[in-house]
Amino acid sequence: MMKVRSLHFDMKGMIPKADHMFSLCQMIASFGYNHLLVEFEDKFPFRNYSFIHHKAAYTKLELAALDSSGLKVIPLLQTAGHLDYLLKYPEMRHLRKKDSNYQWDMTLPEVFEIWKEMADEILEVYPDCEYFHIGADEVEMFDDSDFEAYTSHVERCADYLIAKGKKVIMWDDMFRKHDPAQLQSLFHKVIVQVWQYREVDETLIANMIHAGAVVWGASRVQELESYNGIGFQAPIRNNLDQWIKLNRKYDLEGHTGTFWGRVHSTTPLCAPLHQSVCMIAYLGEGLSKGEIPEWDRFCRNTARWFGDETLDINGFLKLCGYEPDKSAKLLHPVPEHPEIMEILTLLNEYDCLIHYIMSCFKSNWLMQGLYRNGEAPPKTTLNFLDGVRIIRERIQKMKEKIDSQMGKYFPQPILDEFKAARFDALLELNDLQEKELNNATELFQKKR
Repeated sequence: MMKVRSLHFDMKGMIPKADHMFSLCQMIASFGYNHLLVEFEDKFPFRNYSFIHHKAAYTKLELAALDSSGLKVIPLLQTAGHLDYLLKYPEMRHLRKKDSNYQWDMTLPEVFEIWKEMADEILEVYPDCEYFHIGADEVEMFDDSDFEAYTSHVERCADYLIAKGKKVIMWDDMFRKHDPAQLQSLFHKVIVQVWQYREVDETLIANMIHAGAVVWGASRVQELESYNGIGFQAPIRNNLDQWIKLNRKYDLEGHTGTFWGRVHSTTPLCAPLHQSVCMIAYLGEGLSKGEIPEWDRFCRNTARWFGDETLDINGFLKLCGYEPDKSAKLLHPVPEHPEIMEILTLLNEYDCLIHYIMSCFKSNWLMQGLYRNGEAPPKTTLNFLDGVRIIRERIQKMKEKIDSQMGKYFPQPILDEFKAARFDALLELNDLQEKELNNATELFQKKR
C-alpha cells in the first residue's frame, strides 16, 4: 500500500468552520487517505504578521486539531512564489521581485529570515510532522541568474527543515526545462512532487527518477472550471486513472490529490471541497488499493455511503456541469451524510442558475443591432425584461439559501466573499441589460 496518501487543503479558498473541517477530515480518512497537505496562507495566525490574518482564520488550537482527525498534517509554506497573500500588503512591498506581489526577491537576506520565522511558528503547531512541503512552484524567471538564486534559496530552506528532522517536499515544474543532472544536490535533499492535472507526461516522472530524485505524484480532484458550483466532474476521472496506473508502475510512495481554493489570494474563491466528494473518494480508493476502482461498483458503494441505493451516482457525475437541470433531478435528501448532499444540491442549483443567466445574456448580446436601431419588437424586449426580473429574484433567493444552508458549515466572511464574487458583477450586468432593454423599447416606439 502507498505510504503517503494525501489530500490538499488550500486554506486561501472556501474554508469550512473548524469543527466542520474536522468532521470532513474524518470522512476523508475513511476514503483511504492518511495525510492532509495544508496550505495555510492568511488563515494561519502568525504572531508578527497579524495584518495578513483573514477574518475566518483558524486558531492554532483548531489547526492542531486537524492532526488528530485520522489524518497527519503535512504543512505547506511557500518559499518563492504564490506569496500574494503576504506581498500584497504595503508592509511587505520592499520584498517584492520587480514589484510583483506574487513572488519575493530571493537574493534578499530578509526573505529567508521571514520564511524561517514563519516555518518555525508552523512547527510549533505540528512539531511531530514527518513531512514539510515548501511549494516553490510557478516562479517567473526574469534572467539566467534568477534560476541560480531560486535553487540556492530553495536548497537553503530545505537544509533548514532537514536539520529539524523533516522530510522536505517541493513541486517539480521549475525543473522541467533544466537538465536534471545539474540538480543533483537539491534532488538528494527533497522529494520532488510532479503535478499533472490533465494528460500526465510520464517522461517527467521517468527523467526525475533517472536523475536520482525521489518522486511523488499529484493529481487534481476538482474540476478545472474553478468558479462553477459542482461543475464538470466526469473529465477528472481520466487524470486520476492515469496517475493510479503510474503510481503503481513506478512504485511511488506518495501522492496528493490537489484541490485549489482559488488561483491567487486576489482572485475569486472556488467551490468548497464538497464539490468533488465523489472524486476525492475515487482517488482515495485508488491510492489505498493501488488499482483503478471498478466504476460501477464504486458508484454503487457511493450510493450506499449516502444511505440510499436508489441514487444514480453515475448519471449525476455525467450530467453535472453539462446539464445541471437534469442532474438536479437525480439528487434528493439522504439518510447518511445529509450535510454533504445538502451542499452538493445547492452547488448544483447554482450551476442551474448560471446556465439560465448565461443563456439570457447570450441571447441578449445577439440582439444588440436590433436594440440600437430601434428594430426590436416590444414582444421581444418584454420577454427579455421578464428574464431580467427572474434573474434578479433567483439570485436573491440563492444568496439567502447560501446564508441559511451553507452558513451552518462555513464562516460568514467566507460566504460573503463567495456571494460577492459570484453575484455582484452578474447583478450589475443584469441592471445594464434592463436599462438597455428599456431604451430599446422607447426607441422602437419613437420610430413608430
